[in-house]
Amino acid sequence: MPTTPLSDRTLKSLPTPDCGQVTYWDSSLSGFGVRVSQGGSKSFVVVYGPNRTRKTIGRYPTISLKQARDKARELKAAFTLGLDRQRSITWAEARRLFLEDSERRNRPATVRYYKSRLDSHFRFGKRNLNDLSRQDFQNKIKGCQTSRGEQHHALVAARTLLNWAVREQYLDANPLAGMRGYKPPKARDRTLTESELAEVLTKARIAAYPFGDIVSLLGAVDVYRS
Repeated sequence: MPTTPLSDRTLKSLPTPDCGQVTYWDSSLSGFGVRVSQGGSKSFVVVYGPNRTRKTIGRYPTISLKQARDKARELKAAFTLGLDRQRSITWAEARRLFLEDSERRNRPATVRYYKSRLDSHFRFGKRNLNDLSRQDFQNKIKGCQTSRGEQHHALVAARTLLNWAVREQYLDANPLAGMRGYKPPKARDRTLTESELAEVLTKARIAAYPFGDIVSLLGAVDVYRS
């Protein structure tokens, strides 16, 4: 990883990687650096201790270089003095940070998948993440009355966020670890009969634009394939 004397001028001129992320380490403070993502965002990070504990301090320029450096020194000193404790964070803040991280790592469709399930089924608001129990999540998941498949998707989204929280050291352990999953929805194997398809195409020809045209086109493609 590159090492450079970090300054405000340097931060503004750091190149954006073609893919993934690159961390530029500060030559004046060991273990302190800035992570530059493919999208151009810059986040201060600090690494310390024998286990190479990594913590994200915050984004530039919301947090200044001086503030980030001071925080890095504080975290390193707290570890040295044995004062390093688990960070406290609300569910709402964890959700926001998780989705931001997901945007950097995943496709937009995956981010939408997580956001939809988290917003629909897990409204814990400003409750502390450390205070949420396995039962809290189970109650929310069981409340997904739409389908058994939706319970599966809700569990996947919540468990993924909590795994992220463990990696980021907001949690010591995932309360959903080892939880028995719900059966995912089965793929449909039924297709329309010829008479059903003909009826759909007949209705599509008199339907309003643009949906009538779209269905007619899809039907024509299906007939052509058959």
